[in-house]
Amino acid sequence: MALEIQHSSNVILQRVNRFFGWSAVGRLALRQAPLSRRDRPKRVRAPDPASVAEVEKTLSAVEDEGLRAALARLGASLGASPGTTIKRN
Repeated sequence: MALEIQHSSNVILQRVNRFFGWSAVGRLALRQAPLSRRDRPKRVRAPDPASVAEVEKTLSAVEDEGLRAALARLGASLGASPGTTIKRN
């Protein structure tokens, strides 16, 4: 793709400068370098079914079953961090 960009560099420069309304970019330089690898994000584990059931007991006011289950999973996940407790009103 670098060869195509280099070939079209005049058109790219004209369009960029037309967008800004003045000669903001004077030259286009392409540099080739090795790609760096990004660390994959850690997979989030599903919350413990016992904590999901415990949180779900407090959600009796929620009528929609799917919403109640989702809120229970969210509450259990938030409370799953070490040293944290779920505050109930």
